[in-house]
Amino acid sequence: MSEIEQAINDGKQAENLLTNSAFVKAISQAKDEAVNDFAQSSPTDTPRREAAYYTLKAIEKLESRLRTMLQNGKFEQEKLARKPKN
Repeated sequence: MSEIEQAINDGKQAENLLTNSAFVKAISQAKDEAVNDFAQSSPTDTPRREAAYYTLKAIEKLESRLRTMLQNGKFEQEKLARKPKN
């Protein structure tokens, strides 16, 4: 599989995840849990607060990476469609 085909395939798989109701629900619940854990911790409980913060950041990074893969896949697919056929 070429790099272009791989990017298109990755983009489609990323889109499937980002539109999968169970995945979206799980991500939302995980983010809510991290925010609630942070909010319910005491100001002096640095390890707990940092763990919640890093959990939230990791989830956001995953979402961002999937959106990037989706956009890259769409870009490559559009580029491939515009490419003149010999």
